[in-house]
Amino acid sequence: MLRGIRTASSNWLGKTVMSVLFGILIVSFGVWGIADIFKGFGQSSLATIGRTEISAEQFRNLFTDRLQQIGRQIGRPLTMEQARAFGLDRQVLQQVIAEAVLDESARRIGLGQSDADVAQAIQSDPNFRGLGYTEARYVAEQRRVSLRRQLTGTVAAGVEVPKTQLDALVRFQNEQRSVDYLRLTAAQAGTIETPSPETLAAYFEERKQLFRAPEYRKIAILTLTPDDIAKTIMVSDDDARKMFEQRRERFVTPERRQVYQLAFPSLEEAKAARARIAAGTSFEDIAKELGRTPADIARRLIEKAQLRSIRLSGEAFTALKGFLAIEAPLADAAASLETFAADAGLLLGPALENFARRAEALAGHGLPVETIRYDAAFGRPLDYYTGLVFEIGVAGAERPLVGGGRYDRLLTLLGAKTPIPGVGFSVWLDRIAAVREGR
Repeated sequence: MLRGIRTASSNWLGKTVMSVLFGILIVSFGVWGIADIFKGFGQSSLATIGRTEISAEQFRNLFTDRLQQIGRQIGRPLTMEQARAFGLDRQVLQQVIAEAVLDESARRIGLGQSDADVAQAIQSDPNFRGLGYTEARYVAEQRRVSLRRQLTGTVAAGVEVPKTQLDALVRFQNEQRSVDYLRLTAAQAGTIETPSPETLAAYFEERKQLFRAPEYRKIAILTLTPDDIAKTIMVSDDDARKMFEQRRERFVTPERRQVYQLAFPSLEEAKAARARIAAGTSFEDIAKELGRTPADIARRLIEKAQLRSIRLSGEAFTALKGFLAIEAPLADAAASLETFAADAGLLLGPALENFARRAEALAGHGLPVETIRYDAAFGRPLDYYTGLVFEIGVAGAERPLVGGGRYDRLLTLLGAKTPIPGVGFSVWLDRIAAVREGR
């Protein structure tokens, strides 16, 4: 069996498997195999690992041998109190337990040692003389040591210490340093005169920070958190109900309805679509024919609802009223907007610059700028506009002849996947004809 173990551990995979195997075996013995330790000095068994017992006499002999060995090394006997202070008893106990684990492992896997091998190990042992063992004890000890070496050697065979680690250990043990030093006594320092008060004062001023104690502050901190305050406040049901009614809008979610809406150019087309839906055509199919999906319709309706639910603060509402009140000739509109921004504390730098450039471009194209007026409250009744809107009409007329503006969102609302900028206008030919006939 031993030859099989050595053959199996001849490569790195075998060594790894054997290491894990013996590690699990040793841990299992340590966890479940040790029965009792130091339950009383009157017991004959100190610990039990599997079926291997560690007797109190065995521990006492090994402890005494180690005590005498250390005494011979240091040249004087070591007392029991000193040995316990150095932790010698715990070291010996750990050694005995580790050896017992190996002995139990050898017993379980059936390892054996012939008498010839034991005799050869005894003859090659340099500590054969002077140990004070009896023949039977020494032979039994050598037999156990040989079996332990076979077990541990199977796992550790072929393992070499890295050269870097070996060099570090050699340097640590053998490296030396040469130190040169000079010793000065009081006689060599000479006579030191007693310093004058002025000298002491100057020395103190130059090194004042060396004689100052650190400055400290004592701070008393009182921590008040909402949880701490809440512990001292009792709220009745009536008070809670009253507070809820006062702040109902914060705790109540408005009821919503999901409505799909389609716009048709004429009443006849709308009625035809309704008839198709009644006949079984889905709302989604009709919306797709018009280039709009139900999601697009729902999103647009939600945007409108959100715009209607916006509530401005008093300050913002006042600023909005001031802005909508601006009405001036186009040539003076930029100055009016700049004054408004300064009064309201707003920064309209880039927007004002674009507005001024647009007015200059209109004048550069030869348009009669003096007849164009800017009205901040002006707007067209179509919500797809995203920029400048305008209308052209005749003085005194109630309805415009031309109307248009910038509508970057229009094509997106009609189903475009990406925003497409656009500018356009509408012309009422019938109104223009009426104006011409009136002239």
